[in-house]
Amino acid sequence: MPPAQALSSRHGLRGDEVAEDVKGRALRVLGNESYMSHSSIVVGAPGRKVAAPTSEGFEFEGMVFAVTESNEVAEVLDGGAVRVLGSESVFDEGTGTREHFVDVQGKTEAMLLLVSVREDQRRIVGILRCS
Repeated sequence: MPPAQALSSRHGLRGDEVAEDVKGRALRVLGNESYMSHSSIVVGAPGRKVAAPTSEGFEFEGMVFAVTESNEVAEVLDGGAVRVLGSESVFDEGTGTREHFVDVQGKTEAMLLLVSVREDQRRIVGILRCS
């Protein structure tokens, strides 16, 4: 599957296990259970069960992320405060998303995440753990 199709295939899926074919950069869904036209997918490491979006933001490995008014990626902290995360980004015309590379500290290790944002809707549509 070409990368553009792989990126667009994540729209409308929720709470599934996803595996990544690193050589082909293709994503495939394992045991797909639910489709919702208004939901998003969080893409995790191969074989991991991943979480769905929450009303406060987008949950990934125990952290919650949101998009600011200026379309920056932010981590939602306890109590509702947000911390804007510095990132490098590129716009993907094929999917209409801006792809942000952000470094975050997880519970046990640092992670590099690729956060896909639909700027026109000011929402996160996917998160891929790169490290």
